Amino acid sequence: MKYAILSIFVLHMVILTYLNNSYLAGLPFRSYLMVLCGGLVLLEGSHYFTDLKVANLVYGVLAVIGIVVSLYNAAFFPDILRGSIRLFQSWLITICSYYLLINFGYRAILYSILLVAIPSSIVGILQSIDLGFAWDLRAILGGLQNTETIQVLNADFVDTRLRPPGLTLFAITQVYLLFTAIALLLVVFCQKMDKNQPVWLVLAVIFILYAGMIASETRSAIGAGAVMIFVTFLKYRPASTLISSVILAIAAMSIQAYISTNKDDSSRVLSLGDKSAKGRAALYKYGSELAVKKPVGYGYSFDSIKLADEYFMNDRNWFNFNTDETAQFYVAIHNAVLNITHIYGFLGLLIFLTYIFSLAKTNWFFLLVLGSYLINSFFHNAGILNGDLYIDVFIAVILFYKYRVLDKNADGTFNQSNQYSTTFTPPNRNQIKYGY
Repeated sequence: MKYAILSIFVLHMVILTYLNNSYLAGLPFRSYLMVLCGGLVLLEGSHYFTDLKVANLVYGVLAVIGIVVSLYNAAFFPDILRGSIRLFQSWLITICSYYLLINFGYRAILYSILLVAIPSSIVGILQSIDLGFAWDLRAILGGLQNTETIQVLNADFVDTRLRPPGLTLFAITQVYLLFTAIALLLVVFCQKMDKNQPVWLVLAVIFILYAGMIASETRSAIGAGAVMIFVTFLKYRPASTLISSVILAIAAMSIQAYISTNKDDSSRVLSLGDKSAKGRAALYKYGSELAVKKPVGYGYSFDSIKLADEYFMNDRNWFNFNTDETAQFYVAIHNAVLNITHIYGFLGLLIFLTYIFSLAKTNWFFLLVLGSYLINSFFHNAGILNGDLYIDVFIAVILFYKYRVLDKNADGTFNQSNQYSTTFTPPNRNQIKYGY
């Protein structure tokens, strides 16, 4: 049974990454796979579900709040169903990842992510230097999905050959995938450094993945990834990290300048004057006031674009908007934290922040990863508990340490023999039963 669960989990990651918009009877095909995977885990033992106390509580309470707030705002049933399914699937991925950690060890989820992340990153790098076959690969995957959404994304990213998406739907999805892959690899890096083992292979793969981030031209992800990698390296090799960081920064800027020259366009990474960057201020002003005006939230039917006309048809707005600040009429808020607040209200935001704190305080490295992640998701719509299914895999790692590895010493430190282990030993039956 456990090999069937592993196989379904890997297949789900492949579909999620390469064929995310493949639908069956109105639902993504990947959703069926994850429900099947979760069902098989349940057959293996209910303790895999009951172990994760804090996650279960957070998902359960948010699900209730989401439904109640949606009904209060007279949301349509399909909107409530879609929002509930998205939250449910995030929970299932966390549970299934936790199951794999116990029964197969860390390498199972690491390789599951790298299996899809490395090819996508390499293709993204090749797209950034405008190699036609790399763009053709993404176009072929888009043709296999052929939905209205994929047609829009093809027009925005593939046809224009801007913002390389690799093999994912678009550039933002690419960086969410690569961020989680790098975070998982940094766990291995820490473990090998603690044991004085060679790290060249790990560094090489991290370089490939981060190069894919740079190729995507997603500024927030490039910065967040740099912070996460830099601080981790700095802990182990302070001097060499500082020197190599300067060299890499110069190299990265040179590469971006070269790419932008070939495209006859200014580098998006090296400039904050593009339309996307200028529109953020208007979006955040608008999003903040929407949150304050309805502190209980809008529920799963929330759509900031649909509310924009009504919002700007009165003189009761707190913020002043210039005539060129019009992004709110065309795009969503682009802030994962605000999106949580819009859906679940300030109570949901409090639950979200409490959840993040409970995960981050487990270890300095987890604090670093989650802090870096929030830097990126602060500028995009998807995030923890809200659409990014890749980070749920890493959160399962944190929960595993929280309930299986964390030393019970008063100082809350890890048992050094297990810290950042990549070959977890499954606890015995009694430990599993009581969630120790």
